[in-house]
Amino acid sequence: MTKIYFIIALFGLWNFIVFLLYAFDKYKAKHQLWRISEKTLLIATLCLGGIGGLIAIYVCQHKIRKSIFLATALLSCMMIVAFFGYLTSLPF
Repeated sequence: MTKIYFIIALFGLWNFIVFLLYAFDKYKAKHQLWRISEKTLLIATLCLGGIGGLIAIYVCQHKIRKSIFLATALLSCMMIVAFFGYLTSLPF
């Protein structure tokens, strides 16, 4: 059971990092600074960072007009649900 809590903590940390990436990119966009590339944001979101990406999209109002970001975040959320469904079926 401890392994599952560790994995959940890692997912939480990763999604928080993805949220910070989006928020930092939004800050840079407002101040006309060098931006984080869209490819980096999409890869971070696709690597099971969908929850942080979705929250950042709505809280920061960032990347709303580009549907690829919302689609990637939703796909990643579905992957997270499938992954945790698989984890709960394993005998730890």
